[in-house]
Amino acid sequence: MQNIIPFRWIPPKIITSIDQCSIIIRYVFKGIICERLHSVVPSNNGTGQGLFNLLSQTLEHHKIDSRKCLSDSTDGAASYHGQYKGLQSKLADVADHHVHIWCYAHVLNLVLTDTTKCCVAAVSFFSLIQNLATFLRTSYRRMAVWIEVVGKEMGQEKMKRLKLIGETRWSRKSNAAAVIFGRFEKTFCQYFCKTADMFINYLKF
Repeated sequence: MQNIIPFRWIPPKIITSIDQCSIIIRYVFKGIICERLHSVVPSNNGTGQGLFNLLSQTLEHHKIDSRKCLSDSTDGAASYHGQYKGLQSKLADVADHHVHIWCYAHVLNLVLTDTTKCCVAAVSFFSLIQNLATFLRTSYRRMAVWIEVVGKEMGQEKMKRLKLIGETRWSRKSNAAAVIFGRFEKTFCQYFCKTADMFINYLKF
């Protein structure tokens, strides 16, 4: 039986100042579904054509015929998903049987992100975390007070950085909440109240 070679394309991840792309190949060998990390390559062109050239050159270098690739899986970025200029359209030009599949992890991320915006309690909760982190991080003096309060209560070695919440990734909200509620031995409210008292007593805004 001829091997079936679909593949999954993971969007570029910023590593310091270099974008890198991970190419994962999923294939069937002797009736067994296999999935392997094929390569991690620098990406200097984020357009659909640039990504297609990068993928084609990488597969060709390893003697993999892109015409035998049945499908690809990416997120919803235009450079991947675009109907006319995206990566999927370039792949379809090479192999007319090619099928684009949305990355389910990306879809789940969007669902979770939208879930946190569907009720007042969730919106208020994450807005409070974001506003507090922004309030403290935008002032050296405020951060100094925060470090002093938390340092006395927990010790400098256990101090965690307050995290800002991104708009599109669920993990950013999860991490921001975990820093406060999942790792601190006491509730954030206790520390914040002490910090607020010190602001009132010692600082002028």
